[in-house]
Formats: sequence, C-alpha cells, structure tokens
Amino acid sequence: MLPIRNFRERPLNAVRMTEWLATHGDLPATRWNLEIAYADLQDDNLLEAVQPPTTAPELDASRGVLQVRTDALLEYQTPSDEQKILEKLRDDSSLNDHQRKNRDKKLALLAGNQRRANAAPRRPDDREPCIVI
Repeated sequence: MLPIRNFRERPLNAVRMTEWLATHGDLPATRWNLEIAYADLQDDNLLEAVQPPTTAPELDASRGVLQVRTDALLEYQTPSDEQKILEKLRDDSSLNDHQRKNRDKKLALLAGNQRRANAAPRRPDDREPCIVI
C-alpha cells in the first residue's frame, strides 16, 4: 500500500505535477498517476521540500483534560513458576503426534488451573440450577 501524501501542499509542486501529467499523454489525476509523477519529479529534484509544522497543534479546550497512562504494563510478565512450566512445554519439532497431544493436555490443565486460581470466588447463589421433582 502506498503512503498517503498531500500532493497539493506546495503550489509549485502542484503545478509541476499537473504539467507532468499533461506531458505524459494528458493522464487523469488519479492517485496512482500522482504517485508516479511525484516519484519521477522527486528523483529529478524538481519538487519543493515540504517543511514540517513548527507550531504545536492546537488543543480543543472544550474536550477536557486528556490523561495518558505511562505506567501501564505493555507485556505480560510470567511468574517464575509459570515460566518453568512453560519452558518444559515449549514447542519441539522432534515430538511425534502422541507426545504433542500429551503436551496439549498439560497446557489445557495449566490454563484451567490458572483460570480457577485467578477467578473471583463464586457466591453460594451462583450454584448450578437444579430441578427438584
């Protein structure tokens, strides 16, 4: 996918790109044709360099204060005991199907234990529904 460019940011660049399209068979100003024109003119150093804005962007005071969390955990840190178990269960290309199935059962058991350990305790009224006859 091509990067999105503002081809008409500088008036001289817009004129040169329009002239380039006209000299190459009066091509329509499609994005593809503009990309080709931009690359060709840039290779010939005929485009003006676009300077990045030097002023800070305006903040909309009507939206309130934007808070940014900087102390959020970006990556899950596995505890050492869980890390040891995961090291034992790491994928090994030399395993056969039977060994892989056993490893998958161990992983499923580990995941179930972890879910039960981290789940909130159930209240007495959360028990399974039962039918009394």
